[in-house]
Order: sequence, then C-alpha cells, then structure tokens
Amino acid sequence: MIQEQRKNEFKRIESRFSGVGASDGRAFRKKTTSALFSFIFNAIYRFLELSASLVFIAFFTLPVALCKLVSRIFSGGQVLERAEIYGAGGAPLKVFFFRSERYYIRNASLFIYVLLGDIGLVGIGVEKFGSRPDAPENAYIMRDKPGIFNLWFIRESGKIGHEGKIGTEWEYMFRRNIMRDLSLILRSLPSALMRSGDSTFHPEISLFGIKFRNLKMAEAVELVENSIINKERKKIFFINPDCLNKTFSDDAYSSVLKQGDVVLPDGSGLSLACKIIGKPLLENVNGTDMFPFLCRLSAAKKYSLYLLGAKPGVAEAVKKNLELKYSGIVIGGARDGYFDREKDSKSVIEEVNRQAPDILFVAFGAPVQEKWISEHFDQLNAKVCIGVGGLFDFYSGRIPRAPKWMREFGLEWIFRLMQEPVRMWKRYIIGNPVFVFRVMKWKAFMEDSNGNK
Repeated sequence: MIQEQRKNEFKRIESRFSGVGASDGRAFRKKTTSALFSFIFNAIYRFLELSASLVFIAFFTLPVALCKLVSRIFSGGQVLERAEIYGAGGAPLKVFFFRSERYYIRNASLFIYVLLGDIGLVGIGVEKFGSRPDAPENAYIMRDKPGIFNLWFIRESGKIGHEGKIGTEWEYMFRRNIMRDLSLILRSLPSALMRSGDSTFHPEISLFGIKFRNLKMAEAVELVENSIINKERKKIFFINPDCLNKTFSDDAYSSVLKQGDVVLPDGSGLSLACKIIGKPLLENVNGTDMFPFLCRLSAAKKYSLYLLGAKPGVAEAVKKNLELKYSGIVIGGARDGYFDREKDSKSVIEEVNRQAPDILFVAFGAPVQEKWISEHFDQLNAKVCIGVGGLFDFYSGRIPRAPKWMREFGLEWIFRLMQEPVRMWKRYIIGNPVFVFRVMKWKAFMEDSNGNK
C-alpha cells in the first residue's frame, strides 16, 4: 500500500514538472518549446565559447608556444607534457600542457581542447584523473566538462577557499549562467596575478617578531575543537596590518601577541606581506570567515558560546540571528563591551563563569580585547577565548560585509573605507602603505642578518 502511494506521488510530481498528464497537444508544445530554447541557448553559449577561445589562442596560447620553442632552441628541455585529466562525465581525457610551474602558462594549451569540445572555457576545475575520491557528490559535479576558468581557481588564489574544493564547485554548479561565467573569466585574470607560485608553505611565519600559524580554515577550526575536547585552554588572537602597525608604538600589545597560544593571519594585507617575504599563506584565516564554521560546529556538538562585546544591543542581536540560523546552538549569554574595565571586569567575569562557555568571543577591538583576555585569562572559566574585533557588527546586521568578489581580490578594506571614511581613512590610506614599507624593511633586515645580501 505504502509503495503504491509513493509511486502515485512520484507520478504526480513528474506530471507537474514535465507536463505529463496535460493534454497531449499541450505537453508536446511544452516539450518542443523547452527543447528549442535549450538548443538556442546552447548554440549561443557555444558560439561565445569558441569566439573567446580563438581570442585567447591568438593572444596567449600562440605567444606562449613561440616563447617555449625559442627557449628550447637555446636551452633545451621539453615544451609539452602529457597528462590524463577528468573529462566530461568523469571519463579520462588525455591532454598536453606546457611545461611550467605557473598555472596560467601551463594551462595555456588547453584552449585548443575548448575548440575541440573536449573541455569548456568555464566549468569546474581541471584535475588529474584519479585524484578525486569515488563519491556521489563528485559524480554529480563531474557530469559536465571541466573548464579552464573556474571558481575554485579564484577562491584559492585569493586565499578564501574555506568551503573546500567540492563545496566551491557545488556553489558554481547551482548558480551558473552566462553572466556568471563571463564574470568568472574577468575575475580569473587578476586572480592569476595574485596566485602564489611557491608550493612550499611554512607551518609558522614570523613578522616583526610576532609568530603566527599558517593553517587552512579547516585546520584552525579543528584546532579549536581539539582544545575543547582535550580541555587545553587557549587564547586565540587574529592579526591584520593595523594590528601589527600598533605593535610599533605599543610594547604591551606586542608582548601579549607574542604570548598568545594561537595567533592567526587576518586579511589580504597579511597575505601580501607573506608573499613579499617569500613565505606564502595557505589561507586567509580571518575571524569573520571562521565564525560560521565555529557556529556550525558548536550547533552540531552542543558546544556552548558566550558573546561579549560591541555596542549595547549588538551582541544580543547576534545571539538572536544565530539561534534562528543554527538549530540547536547553545549561546549561554550575550552582553555589550561598554563597561569600566577596571571597576566592572570582576562582575563581567563572574557572569561569564556562571555559563562556563566552551568558546568565549570577545569583541572589544584590538588591542583592548587581547590585553583584557590575557590579563583575566586565569580567572575566566572558558575553554577557548577568541578576540574577534568588529565581528559582531557584521553578524548583527548593523554593518554589511563586502561582496564576495571584493574579498576574492583582497578589496574588502575599500568597502570598509567607503562605509566609515571618517573612522577608517587613517587606518587604510596611511596605515596600509606604512605597513608595506615596514614589511619590505623587515625582509631586507632579515636577509642582511642571515648574510644573504
């Protein structure tokens, strides 16, 4: 009986979306119209793809090939190398790449395969055959052809591929259209310039004497969870260019950062700095991006949170928003950060300790929050204390965050400057160039001290 009901329900749904069950003439017209529009769309898309590929071949592939041939004449070496990648439907496809460690030079040969129809101009990432696990999500993702231009390349180049490759490709598959594909091509060109060619990553990096971890977002979240599980209390701080600029005039703040259990890089400025000193970041592990991951983890594992900081009403607004978004999340308390640090800290700590949160988020702004956490860490009954700056403003809805395309190119600071020019102009207009100058000076000093210059 139940099986029969399921069969009837399936037929009803199929009838609704396919036109079956309507009059034969109406169903035929519907299918014919749909097929016609699909044919026209695919024809237009293919025409645009071929036209763009011919342009790339003329102005990119052929010049690269010529340079490679000239290089071989004078210095020898192979021009091309053969490899097997995933093709349409996940089938193996043999292609030739230019021999180069640079992604965009190596893949310049693939535009020929776009003309042949073997791969797409835009799609999921080009990947070596056999490198993907045999999983249902991969089978769905690889139904279509891979593309030279892809969302994962952009996110990875911008160090914000926190969702992982599969998650990013799912996002592309469900949102793709002609305009988004065109946007991907345009966004890929500057991303190629941002991409680090160095594949050697240091687990820890030092800048101005401040050491910070070089992790992926998933590893940073795992670090927090392990601290909770193993009851290893930790202070976690984030640093950005403004934070590091402040250490030059605030020795106490510099000392606090040096004593932090875990210090993580926040922002595109740190990514640029690491590129300058030749120690590239794996990912931009900033607190604003980490927050949703920690919320999902906490909701799933029933870890308790406490929100402390920001203006009156902001932390409460964040609490309400999180409770609506994450089913089962446990938020023990939320209060603002507008209290007298000398007189009222004791009562605030008592309030926090009554809830004994697994994670305490402190949003007083740097360097106040880091100093407060360090000073009162032994008194706080929280397994992990994290300084999160202005994070509550974003998740309360008080201040909108920059669009993702701006974050992909490290331009979030421009969006912040446009929002609050009076408060932010000194931090960005003056602070950013000063920071870059200091990084270059630091690099020269380190090279001198190591006898490399």
